[in-house]
Amino acid sequence: MNKSAAYDVRPAILNCETALGRALVAMFKSVESELTCENAPPAALTVVIFGGCAVHLYTSHRVSSDVDAEFFAAELPSSVDLQAMLAAVPQTFVDERSGRVVELSYDLNFTSGLGPLHEDYLERGVPLDVFGPLSPLSVLIASPIDLAISKLGRGTEQDISDIFALLRTGFILAAEFERLALQAIDCYVGNHEPPTSILTNILQDYLRPPMDSPIERHLLSEAMARLADHPLSQADDGTLVRLAQEVWYEHSSMESELRRFLASNPDELAARRVGYLLEKLTRFPCATDERVRETLHALSVLMQRFPRLGDAPQIAETRLRDRRDELAVSWGLSEGLGLKVQTLLPYQTRHYAAGRNSAFE
Repeated sequence: MNKSAAYDVRPAILNCETALGRALVAMFKSVESELTCENAPPAALTVVIFGGCAVHLYTSHRVSSDVDAEFFAAELPSSVDLQAMLAAVPQTFVDERSGRVVELSYDLNFTSGLGPLHEDYLERGVPLDVFGPLSPLSVLIASPIDLAISKLGRGTEQDISDIFALLRTGFILAAEFERLALQAIDCYVGNHEPPTSILTNILQDYLRPPMDSPIERHLLSEAMARLADHPLSQADDGTLVRLAQEVWYEHSSMESELRRFLASNPDELAARRVGYLLEKLTRFPCATDERVRETLHALSVLMQRFPRLGDAPQIAETRLRDRRDELAVSWGLSEGLGLKVQTLLPYQTRHYAAGRNSAFE
């Protein structure tokens, strides 16, 4: 993996405007006030938040009632026990979904050593901007990838659900998750086999397209829309595999799915990315002749609105570093899938196709 791979991903975005998000901020604003009253200097305390609260800020997929956090005090009065103060009085909020009053409590028993954790997790922490540079308190939310790694230790049903939710945000590359998780597990003091097995199963399930999903879910057009929104070099692995599987092995109507995508009025760049992707997938030998003809016919609909620029002339003996993805150029794009093609290779082999076919017999 090249050195920039960790950055070929959507920037992580925190949503603190939910009821839980506002409660979490309020809880640590009280910590900030306490530190200010104690005349603590800027950045006297750093707090790193893990667990369900952190997952919620990235995904909003569930509500948590306990705060898992790690404290790093640089310069605090010895008489101040902030963690005990936090644990003594919970922060209340009203859950938007259930309408119930929930008490958000600080968990005194939490430790980040309960599961694998990569050694560079602090460097990837995402700061809460409401605590400025002059504040005595710095609050970091563990990055999506480090959150996912930390949940491999227990591997409960809830932990696995959280990991899938984090993967679906597009904030994590599956390949980078695997690489950093294996490094973290290698340094983990517990038994290495359970988290390694959980990691393997999660990645297999995440990259495997759903077998029993009804066509009404429009997996093909949904994958088009998601991939079209970002540079192709930053394509989400799972979504890219699902698109390829739909083109190569499924029987959804290519033209109707493409028309459904176009009905959302994508901009020209997004439409050209989809055109490139679909034509690219016809060039793999696993696609049947019938499916290739259907895909190319569907692309004629797209080209009525966004014509291809034509095939670029081939230049003999092009220097390696000057080679270009000519298909991307013909679609008016500055870049194609590049190394992302490697994600697709295991799914286009005869062995994989045979195994897939036998699963349906």
